[in-house]
Amino acid sequence: MAAAVGLASIGLAALVYAQPGGQSNPRVPSLPNPFDEAPATTPSPTQPAPSTTPDPSAVPQSIPSLPDAAAPRTDVESSIPSLPGSTAPSTTPAEPSAPSGPQGRMPGPNPFATDSGSVPSGTPTQPSATEAAPDTSGGQESSAAEEEMKAGVEFLNQGKFADALPHFQEAAKLAPKDTAPYLFLGVTNRFMNRYDDAIDAFTRQIELDNFDAEGYLRRGIVWFYKGEYGIAWADFDEASILLFDDPQPELWKGLARARQGRWLDAVNSYAVALQHNDKFAPAWVNLGLAYLELNQPNKAVYCFDHAIRVEPRNAASYFKRGVALAQMGKMREAADSYSQAIRIQPNFAEAYFNRGLANREIGESQQAAKDRAEALRLNPNIDKQLTSAG
Repeated sequence: MAAAVGLASIGLAALVYAQPGGQSNPRVPSLPNPFDEAPATTPSPTQPAPSTTPDPSAVPQSIPSLPDAAAPRTDVESSIPSLPGSTAPSTTPAEPSAPSGPQGRMPGPNPFATDSGSVPSGTPTQPSATEAAPDTSGGQESSAAEEEMKAGVEFLNQGKFADALPHFQEAAKLAPKDTAPYLFLGVTNRFMNRYDDAIDAFTRQIELDNFDAEGYLRRGIVWFYKGEYGIAWADFDEASILLFDDPQPELWKGLARARQGRWLDAVNSYAVALQHNDKFAPAWVNLGLAYLELNQPNKAVYCFDHAIRVEPRNAASYFKRGVALAQMGKMREAADSYSQAIRIQPNFAEAYFNRGLANREIGESQQAAKDRAEALRLNPNIDKQLTSAG
């Protein structure tokens, strides 16, 4: 117990990477994220088809993937976790709320509806000759484990994963009943793409604390990376029970179902995530992508509008809205949305390319040619990428 208490007293700030909306969940930190998918569709020259990946960074298949297209930018995978007892407060789960309504329906409410410990007193006495001296080895081990954890986190924050790993391994030996070393072992192995080792570490974390939601959530993410979407979903579901009011487990449940092509189930999970937090942009984005896959672009536009409202400087959301508007045949509005994406991200080759398609459709042939030329300047391989995507 002394080792566990010692580690819990360490205070280190989490290193936070870029993430949508600047949000970060103190109880379930995040790491860089890597996923996207969706059923293949045949793109038309003027109306790009949606991406097969329900991921905030995914882009429609009619254009090449964006640089970050392989990562659902959620709070879950965008930071190194802080050690227990750090300045980040912990999340206290509330009563769970189960999804309601039949499969494929938005659980209500429907977004498409109109509307300091005490100081001990007394002077301690020295043990008498007949009394056994207290065992201080536990405290020494705790102190040594703390030092190992601090050193490991310092390397982890610097991106020196191979250097961090042995420190967390040694901390686990010194404090085998504490979950923190196993959490950081899992995170480090995950960064190193050592998925099986990461799963082993998170599994040990869960064995030590069956109610450790973060262990389930992070292990599920690793299963997701391995392509084991059904197993990943089960871990996300466990995390969602323990983190009743956190949108992240439901988002990941939706991503797992989307990978399996179960778009209605994905819609339900994203909707539940939004019940927990209606300003959680990744859920709005992925819900919009799911509606594109279900050929409901009007609802997709609604979702991308909400994502833009939450994150007005996210160029990818304007781009995705442009795709949805193009699917509805609203080419001038689509061109305007692509233009807004370009204003935010001037080197957005895919937005130039799609704006060129929209401008050609509305008869702006000269501007269409300029857009195409700029897209090719920014990405000379864009035609080849489009051919392979189609």
